[in-house]
Amino acid sequence: IDYKTGKEEFSVAEARGGYRLQLMTYLKAAQEGKRRPAGVFYFLIDEPRVDITGVEKDKISEKISKEIRKSFKLNGIMVNDSSVIADIAGDFDGYSEVVPLRKLKNGTINETGSDFLLSPEDFARLQDEVDAQLQRIADEFVDGRIEIKPKKTDKTSPCVYCRYKGICRFDVEFKDCNYEII
Repeated sequence: IDYKTGKEEFSVAEARGGYRLQLMTYLKAAQEGKRRPAGVFYFLIDEPRVDITGVEKDKISEKISKEIRKSFKLNGIMVNDSSVIADIAGDFDGYSEVVPLRKLKNGTINETGSDFLLSPEDFARLQDEVDAQLQRIADEFVDGRIEIKPKKTDKTSPCVYCRYKGICRFDVEFKDCNYEII
C-alpha cells in the first residue's frame, strides 16, 4: 500500500508502459523473491467533506460515517483468488467498503472497476513486464540516455500544467511527433 495525499489511480496500461512503477517496485521488494503477491494499492490520506444538506438529523452520523468509509476505499489491482479477496475485502454483502468489488446475491464476486482483478498468471505477467521496464530505464540511465519524453494519455497533454515547458521545449520541438498514447 502506498499512502497518498493526492488522488492517484493505478493503471495497468501505465505500468506496462513504464510509468507509475512505484507500487509494483514496492511489491517486488516486499516479496523478497519468496512471497506470492496479493495486490498493490493506493490509499488516499484525506479529510473528506460530507454534504449533509437535507439529511435527517438522526441520520447525519450514519451519512458521515458511510461517506468517510467510502473515501478510504483502496485503488489498485488485486489477484483474483477467493482467499486473497476474503483476506483483503473481508466479509461483505453488496459493495465492499475496502476495494472496488461487489458480491451478487448468488455469491459471485465482480469487480466494479476495470482491470482490478487479475488472474495470478496475468499478475505475474504484469510483474515481468514492469521488471523489463525497470531494466530498460536503468540501462538508459547507465548509457546516459535521458530523453525528453513525458507521459501522454488520451485525457491529458504532458505540458498542460508544466512550469518548465519553455526550458524543456517538448511542446514546441515534439509537437507533431508520434509518441505512444497510454
